[in-house]
Amino acid sequence: MRSHLLTVCLSSLLLLVCSSFAMAQASFNTDPIIDWPMREDPNLTPIEPEAIVPQEVHDLWLKALKQPELELRLQVVKSIKDAAEKQVKGLIEIYGSQLRGLAQNKDTVKPLAMATVQTLIALDDKAAADILLTHNKTGKTDWVLLTDATLARWKVSAADDLWISRATNPAINWSVRQSALEQLAITAPDKAQSQLRQLMSEKSLDPLLKLASAKALGNIAQRGLVGDAQRLAKGDLTSRLMAVACLKSHDSDDAFAVAVSLITNRDEDHAVVLAACEYLLDANPEKLANHANTLIKSRDASIRRVAAQSLVKQISSSRVTPLASLLADAHPQTRVQVRNDLIELARQDNLASPIKQAVLNVLKQSAWEGQEQAAIVLGKLDVKTAVSDLFDVLKSAEREEARIAAATAIRWLNVSDMRDPIFTYCQTLFTGMKKNTMSPHALELAQLIQWLGDIQYEPATNFFIEFIPKNICPSQAREAAVWAIGKLGPNDKTKKLNNKLMGRVKDANEMNPESTDVQVAAMVTLVRLGQARLLSSLFNASQDSMMMLDIHVVEMCKAWSESLEAGKTFVAPKTDPAILSGWYLQPDKMPSND
Repeated sequence: MRSHLLTVCLSSLLLLVCSSFAMAQASFNTDPIIDWPMREDPNLTPIEPEAIVPQEVHDLWLKALKQPELELRLQVVKSIKDAAEKQVKGLIEIYGSQLRGLAQNKDTVKPLAMATVQTLIALDDKAAADILLTHNKTGKTDWVLLTDATLARWKVSAADDLWISRATNPAINWSVRQSALEQLAITAPDKAQSQLRQLMSEKSLDPLLKLASAKALGNIAQRGLVGDAQRLAKGDLTSRLMAVACLKSHDSDDAFAVAVSLITNRDEDHAVVLAACEYLLDANPEKLANHANTLIKSRDASIRRVAAQSLVKQISSSRVTPLASLLADAHPQTRVQVRNDLIELARQDNLASPIKQAVLNVLKQSAWEGQEQAAIVLGKLDVKTAVSDLFDVLKSAEREEARIAAATAIRWLNVSDMRDPIFTYCQTLFTGMKKNTMSPHALELAQLIQWLGDIQYEPATNFFIEFIPKNICPSQAREAAVWAIGKLGPNDKTKKLNNKLMGRVKDANEMNPESTDVQVAAMVTLVRLGQARLLSSLFNASQDSMMMLDIHVVEMCKAWSESLEAGKTFVAPKTDPAILSGWYLQPDKMPSND
């Protein structure tokens, strides 16, 4: 009975506590490339459970689909769609036959038929392709717009003739014609070429439909459109976009010349320049790279990004510096892309040295964006000679992003001569943030503390112990320090910390709750200090003292502890499936995870 009550108690807290644990990890809000050993050594995050719908619910839904009540069947069909979107497996095998029968039954009222087709689409039930095509052939706007994209994705070739007919029929409404052209761009049937060329030349046709025609034709025709493109390139904005679109599959010097003329026109609209750049990037990146030095100065972030990609594709030592300059780009996607590309390119022996020098130059500049990305690159490339420059950034950068990246890089580089200066700097930071839980330096301090703990820097033992009390400083730095104590291992000082660490684990003060992440770090450290036996008491704790702890994390910690003791590699235990509930139709008494 006691075990059952504990399970019920802990299960009732699971959603709240899991959310708390997930939120704490997300609170770092740092670049994903920046790792946090205190969260990964060991990784105690519970494995995401598989979502299931109990058989008792399936039985009810199957019976309900055979009932005459419209609302009942409609709600069950929507429930099946919701289950599919929640990644529940095996739904086609259970419901596919009934849903297909319902969708093709002429007596099924339209709202139910449409809801059923939506569910079949969500299930990705390709066996329903003919049913979707039948509804699409009605030509009714709602059915067409519901099924068009799926028919194209499923490569239902029988729909091509429908799309060609609709695209060229001026009596059809705009949205249906636009959809038809979009699907032809995906399926690219060769037989549509003549009709699409005719649409491109229709003066009275809506500009967006003309552009859609050019895009579809460009995905089909591999030759014969350069003359059209040259003519269109001299027209209005839509015409110039069409010029680039219709050349999509062309591979000739004349076609490249059209695109180059557009990207070198200083007065050209950014949308046209971007389209031309994307075409050249795929068809002839060298042509684009020749103009990259100008394009990377564009005000348009997408143009700068594509120009950077061309430099990567056609990299040489002379192109490293302009590429590295984009580490300081104003757009985060561009600078992260360039950072990752430089790390990969540095694997080439002839590029390693120029890349390291160019990146170091960016680090020494004042832009925080460049400092952040350059620090990460230098750390990943193990440029140990850059550590003093990284320390300068750590101490002087105004933006937190740059300081965190510099601290992380210093940790990665692991230069022994930096241990004492870093420890002294940590002490300075800690003095400034005591009692200031909003300190902007908590994350870089956490990175540095993790390094000192990882290298078992014993002079920091007393310093780490200062972080144990609650509210002494931001929780991220406290979590790192508590974790670092465990990395130091048992010694005369750490052996006396059992009560303090268990105090953090069991802290359940509702008005002033302990950080869940500090509690988890304390559990890990207790294990490393040889006190795993203390954790078993958590399973006999009262409801109040377990309020802030996720039992799944405790179980993971126990499993990890047992692996350590047995000298085995830790393998995270599987979690029980998550039984989904709250459906429109379900049993009065739902099965549980007990």
